[in-house]
Amino acid sequence: MWMRRRFLCGTPEEVCVFPPARPAVKMKISVEYLGIREQLEVEPGYTAELLRVQIFSIFGAPSDRQEWRYAGRFLSGTDLSEQTLDDLGINDGCVIQLGVPAPPQPTDPANAPASELAEAKDVCTRSFFGTSPLCQPCVLADGKPVCVACAMMCRQNSAISQECRGPFVCQCREVGECLFQERNECDTMAAVFYASLKSSLDLDAHKQRDVQLLPAKRRLASRLRSYAEMRMSYESEAMQETARSVIPLDELRAAAEADPDPTLAPSDKLVKQLLHWFKRTFRWVNEPPCDHCGASTKRLGADRPTADEQRYGAGITELYQCSTCALITRFPRYNHAGKIMQTRRGRCGEFAQAFCLCCRSLGMHVRLILDWTDHVWVEVYSEAQRRWVHCDCCEDTYDAPLMYESGWGKKLSYILAFSEDGIADVTRRYTRRYPEVLARRTEILEEGLCDLLADVDSRLKARLSPAQCAAARERDRQEAEELEASLHPLAPAGACPHSDGEASHDDSQRQLKPEETAGRLSGTADGPKIE
Repeated sequence: MWMRRRFLCGTPEEVCVFPPARPAVKMKISVEYLGIREQLEVEPGYTAELLRVQIFSIFGAPSDRQEWRYAGRFLSGTDLSEQTLDDLGINDGCVIQLGVPAPPQPTDPANAPASELAEAKDVCTRSFFGTSPLCQPCVLADGKPVCVACAMMCRQNSAISQECRGPFVCQCREVGECLFQERNECDTMAAVFYASLKSSLDLDAHKQRDVQLLPAKRRLASRLRSYAEMRMSYESEAMQETARSVIPLDELRAAAEADPDPTLAPSDKLVKQLLHWFKRTFRWVNEPPCDHCGASTKRLGADRPTADEQRYGAGITELYQCSTCALITRFPRYNHAGKIMQTRRGRCGEFAQAFCLCCRSLGMHVRLILDWTDHVWVEVYSEAQRRWVHCDCCEDTYDAPLMYESGWGKKLSYILAFSEDGIADVTRRYTRRYPEVLARRTEILEEGLCDLLADVDSRLKARLSPAQCAAARERDRQEAEELEASLHPLAPAGACPHSDGEASHDDSQRQLKPEETAGRLSGTADGPKIE
């Protein structure tokens, strides 16, 4: 039995009775596009067309080119018409993988069929990609959908309301005179107008892509700031004094003076001796020995760091059970170089932090190098060579930047450098397959990465004196020239770089060093002894 509800229509005597509205059945579906997932609340009676427009409003994916993949089914734009979601088998909890194929190559207006040009004139600023109309930004002018170009040029005195969404045809001529009409009728303007419009839309697509990657950009910005702050902590005089108290500086200097290598300056030889000493002194830990009886252990999992462990930057504490006494050994992963100088154990993260502090405590310009494919090392600036030199204290390796790609077989993506006076993308130093590396750099647009790095770099340089800032910028300039010149393939070890018998004037075509072709030795290789 219907409950009665009174609603006055027109005169007080007219009474309409409506049945109560039934509560709409809602279901939640997820749409995933370019690594971003959004959850939508829809009704089973939604048409596919309505959902396409909703997806367009969220992701900016043109509704006429959307492709849906879900539950083993594939639907393209031509399949997504007035069918309901229920008809298409889209149920509560369904996940739609969204794809948007590239648009067809545009038709050059100068070569387009006369019929297309005539239709383009009829609809004002409407342009064509092949035979398909192009969706443009839209507003309402006096209630009619009008493109933004016409709204700015032709409808300045009209009532402009909110932005529209979805495909439309500009109706500027129905509102009044269209200033673009004369331009479209001009034979010489068609190609120019088309090129201008396409350039504007390409920029808009670029901005939409940047918006879609905004969460990744924020995560990256947070990560950059975290590592920059970590690196700046090594400027602490107290922390540097801790490192100097451990380093046998006189012994290392004597060993450097005895080094017969004529190609290295004394300061560079000292860095090599510091690497040798560090490798012998610090202990690589895969599974730490039992704290109670010294026997071997097996990993159980991880625990939240204690308050004391957190004081030294531990974000996680690994737990290991003794194979003999069954007691638990805690292994906090410290992010405090001073503390690591006391424990003298860890893996590449701890090693790089401690070695970076050691170099800085001796007055060297030094960088902490972060490799997105899970490794960390150091670069030291050589005043004699006027360049940054690769130093991997886990491997006791000096100036062998191609070892990760050529020797370890790493598929590199991002490699960033953090120093006391700046931050830089140094990926090109560690690869001779840069186009392949670029194809793997998908976390953020390259322009966005450059903007983030420039922002952090400017903040770090703002702390410097004018003289320090000028010196840092000069190092940056030298490095930019070096990295630009490094984008050349290298010959494999043992190969003749000029097998065709002709002389080459490209010095970058050198052979790989032996250490650049060796596999990973972290935790197993003993560093050379100081004689």
